[in-house]
Amino acid sequence: MNLRAVELRPGIDGLTLIAWRLAGFHRCFHRWWGRESPLNRALDACGRALHADVRTVNATKLLFCGQFAFLAQRAI
Repeated sequence: MNLRAVELRPGIDGLTLIAWRLAGFHRCFHRWWGRESPLNRALDACGRALHADVRTVNATKLLFCGQFAFLAQRAI
């Protein structure tokens, strides 16, 4: 069965995951699982300042993500 990627979405960034582990998995990091993590927010701000397109910003987030989600579809 061949699949093709329909969507790739970055999740929490890797640096935040490392900090979470170093902090002993402290609860204060739980909020970053449900909303934009600090590095992803910084990358969004840089993207806006540089007038980068959405694809470029998302590709950059995927480079630094510690988790990502995807949607795939059976290729016809």
